[in-house]
Amino acid sequence: MLVAVVILYAVLWLPMNVFQLCLNLLCYPETPYENFCNHPTLPIHIYIASHFLTVSNTALNPIIYGFANHRFRVNSFRLIVFL
Repeated sequence: MLVAVVILYAVLWLPMNVFQLCLNLLCYPETPYENFCNHPTLPIHIYIASHFLTVSNTALNPIIYGFANHRFRVNSFRLIVFL
């Protein structure tokens, strides 16, 4: 369970960290990346997508912890079968 939480954290937070690192290191005037940084919508779309992945980590953690708990799994499957 802990391994799944750590891997999920790393995978879902990596895009935001890479995006922020690129903005901080590459987006200065008179650099080859100036066109990307000054693009009207591309950085915003990348930020929204990476932010969504970052926030989804918070939503997925309780699900992982819940399904790692044996009693939760048993009662969830009973509920599904009952419905």
